[in-house]
Amino acid sequence: MKFLVIGGDAAGMSAASRAKRRNPDVEVTVLEKTRDVSYSACGMPYNIADRTRPIEDLVVRRAEVFREKQGIHLLTGHRVESIDIEGKTVNGISDQEKPLP
Repeated sequence: MKFLVIGGDAAGMSAASRAKRRNPDVEVTVLEKTRDVSYSACGMPYNIADRTRPIEDLVVRRAEVFREKQGIHLLTGHRVESIDIEGKTVNGISDQEKPLP
């Protein structure tokens, strides 16, 4: 079985991690348009209000942990532009202007 998550913020990575924990054999892929994953979007206003607060405070877990320890296929720099549910395909581009795999 394949499981796709679009968006690698805290909620997206939580969904990906839970899918992998529930079924270790599932192929989990996450597409995230930025280079940052597992960040708390809710905390962003605090970082904006206090410029001395490190942005790293928002990161729950680094991308390498998801890739190496949890076996999640995490693709950063990939923007999804359309989804074909019936055809089970996702279209978009990477930050290097290449079509998504």
